Amino acid sequence: MRRPSQKARCLGLLLLACELSGCSWEWEPIDWRAPASRPPAPVRVPQPIQPQTDGDILQHYAARPDVSELEPRTWELPFQAQRLAIAMLIIAAKDRREDLPLVLTEDARWGYPDRRQFGAVPILGPDGGEAFLAALRSAAQRLPAKSRWKTAPIAPGVQPFVRSGAEPMWISVGTGVDAIIVRERVVGGVAQIDYVGFFAAPPAEPIHVYGRPAIPPLVAPPRRRSDAPEPVEAEDPIEDVEMPESE
Repeated sequence: MRRPSQKARCLGLLLLACELSGCSWEWEPIDWRAPASRPPAPVRVPQPIQPQTDGDILQHYAARPDVSELEPRTWELPFQAQRLAIAMLIIAAKDRREDLPLVLTEDARWGYPDRRQFGAVPILGPDGGEAFLAALRSAAQRLPAKSRWKTAPIAPGVQPFVRSGAEPMWISVGTGVDAIIVRERVVGGVAQIDYVGFFAAPPAEPIHVYGRPAIPPLVAPPRRRSDAPEPVEAEDPIEDVEMPESE
């Protein structure tokens, strides 16, 4: 008769030890039924604006081609500042939320139309920019199709700092409570937008801001002699210069 192998003897001793120690050999029943199916994720259906020649500014830009993935890499500030802002409105007109990262920085924010960025919140939040896009469309639809773009003046000596990304620049369209202001900056060699200011709906009454911070300067302060008079700070958030529209 063949003697049990070493493995068999070890297994037998293990079973005996478990039985003497009161181990239970009852197994939990296995549920072989299919798990409950999860509801499918909602599918976002874009709602593009229909092009129209004499409508609002979104209808005007809805006829433009989509913003290609490579085109933003060719833009330079301040030379393509208007093209960058128009690209954002093209994306809004076509309701292409997935294209927002082409023109926005990762930490871009939106708030009131003031260079001090009151009420600013992230654009690319958990909703991927859905709330921002809806609000921007509401604001832009109040502007006529031929609204003129304006840019804050940049001193010639400051332009190299704008091109390198050391300084931002501002561009706007519309006036008063209907204005849309955009701050642009070169990030990683690419011209992008890091702040957009507007009112989704015109405010019913004046907005009071307590502890008003100083208005950021439009350009670097000039060097001056000790006997020169103190510079006077501008009261207007943006001193605009009209720009002809570029295709």
